[in-house]
Amino acid sequence: VRPSGGECEGAYSDPYVSLITLTASAKPEGEYIGPVDHLQSLRDSWDTTYHALRNAMVRAGFESHQWTYDRRAEPHRGDRGGGVNVGYGHEHVVLITDGPVSHADLTPVIDTHVRENPYAGEAAHGRQSTEIKAANELTDVASYVADYCSIEARPLTERSPAYLMWAAAATACGYRTVSRSDSATQAVKADMCKQRYE
Repeated sequence: VRPSGGECEGAYSDPYVSLITLTASAKPEGEYIGPVDHLQSLRDSWDTTYHALRNAMVRAGFESHQWTYDRRAEPHRGDRGGGVNVGYGHEHVVLITDGPVSHADLTPVIDTHVRENPYAGEAAHGRQSTEIKAANELTDVASYVADYCSIEARPLTERSPAYLMWAAAATACGYRTVSRSDSATQAVKADMCKQRYE
């Protein structure tokens, strides 16, 4: 619902939301690696992982205008059982498709991430790495995604030490914590423009 009370017309007739989690161990060989090196491994493996995502969408029968993604990074948190990874980053790819996808469709994406990232292990990237829901199953898609990705509008002074460690490492290596497909970027810009106008 827009500030004027009007609603935004959906671009997809049968939208599905898939959440793909890409992570890597902070202690792969029994000793911690530096948080900047850890983030760089996530950044370096994304390009090939993205191509696997694009190819997976083609194999599943989607054309380029029938899917889009928003990729977000966040630190592991202790209250979610982060274990040795607390304060180290991981990524969520929010994939929106016009039609259903399956875990099998997304398995090559996860497999590519595990193969390309030297700190990613298969144990952390099983079926639990993907969650798929039809948009009509959700009360509020934005709230669902924000909760899953821990998106909170809070100043750094109110953040946990784990979050500050991750944010400092991300700043130190120029790591982009948000990236989107071109179609998602254009949709966000158009929506922001419309809401500012209203």
